[in-house]
Amino acid sequence: VPDPPYDDRGWWCDSVRAQIIFYNPADLAAVAEGRLEPWQPQPYATLDINDVLYDPGFDFPRYKRWSLGAVCFDEQLGRLFVIERRADEDKSLVHVWQIHDRSTDVKMGAESTPNAFSLAQNYPNPFNPTTTIAFDVADPVQVELSVFDTLGRRVAVLVNQKYEPGYYSSKFDAGQLASGLYFYRVRMGDFQQTRKMLLAK
Repeated sequence: VPDPPYDDRGWWCDSVRAQIIFYNPADLAAVAEGRLEPWQPQPYATLDINDVLYDPGFDFPRYKRWSLGAVCFDEQLGRLFVIERRADEDKSLVHVWQIHDRSTDVKMGAESTPNAFSLAQNYPNPFNPTTTIAFDVADPVQVELSVFDTLGRRVAVLVNQKYEPGYYSSKFDAGQLASGLYFYRVRMGDFQQTRKMLLAK
């Protein structure tokens, strides 16, 4: 074991980036009630916030691993607040994000539309047998959302129609498919993105 301050082996890594990790509150409640094991809930999204921090990175003498402090959510205004502690010597900063609800396509707080096309990680993942795939449409465009197996065979077409700008989602029922790894791809004009998902029956 190295000498202090390098004896804290549980924090060893080759890089440090700050992220917000989003979980379904119902899954966390199920852990608290003993209906799920602590390792079972899977995040449905992550947001890398390293580039917006005042003082990103790691600093042993300042114990900067604790630099992100309290988090709270204002449901009425749809705003997520994250404290960056000791960002400037002894001062702290409050970072604010505007949140929208993909599941109902209702924007929370101020009205907004996406400024870029994107494809989210499916939730839940792993899943059995249904999961939800969300995507953002920045301009009026034909959207094609398809699922493929590991051999590249198309096993499902979830979406194939024109969409106006907005936040959307599509449910995928894999009840007739075998367990394993699958890929889903969205095409929106010149934008194309593919992600992986795991069906675990």
